[in-house]
Amino acid sequence: MSKRLHEILSLISPGKGVVDVGTDHGYVPITLAESGYPGNLFATDIHPDPLNTALALADEAGVRNRITFSLSDGLDGISPDEVDTIVIAGLGGDTICSVLDRAEWTMNPGYRMLLQPMTKGEVLRFWLCNNGYSIASERAVWENGRIFRILCVSFSGENTPMTDAELYLGKAELLASDPLRENIAALEYERLQKKLYGLERSSRSSPEFAFFQNILHEISQWQR
Repeated sequence: MSKRLHEILSLISPGKGVVDVGTDHGYVPITLAESGYPGNLFATDIHPDPLNTALALADEAGVRNRITFSLSDGLDGISPDEVDTIVIAGLGGDTICSVLDRAEWTMNPGYRMLLQPMTKGEVLRFWLCNNGYSIASERAVWENGRIFRILCVSFSGENTPMTDAELYLGKAELLASDPLRENIAALEYERLQKKLYGLERSSRSSPEFAFFQNILHEISQWQR
């Protein structure tokens, strides 16, 4: 199992139930079932092939009867009163926004969400912080030359301001003691610098160019 999934599992406490959205091979619910997690376990995926693989692996592990598998989109079909932990890992940040946007019942402080975007983390942070969700912590995991971010989120009903640089890096106070803090800043700076170079060749006077230029300045100040 990947380091990022191990990290997600370490953040799950016994409770009412866990749903793993976009479960892929079902490693999270299968491991929870094997370890004796006492609550409900749900695994959803929009694609039949990975869901069938997850079903087969659950059979091999002898925990098929402990997990409810569902061929569905996001949290569609999940009963809000059967879970208190929502795992959405391995999807794009914009897709995670869409999943939560369709499930208004997550706008309740009784739910804990563990979100791991593969791309567009800045889109996810912007959406969360402008829709009343609070990011309590962020974990960084280095794996296969990439840094994966795991956001621990719950609904507070209050919007949380973030700087443009924080949308890309994560809130400064949440990263202050992270051992990968400098790596995160360096990798994000490099990625955004490439984007800026592309804009410089095409439209140096565009608002987008000034936007990314400002973010790079913020990150450079943050690195000092």
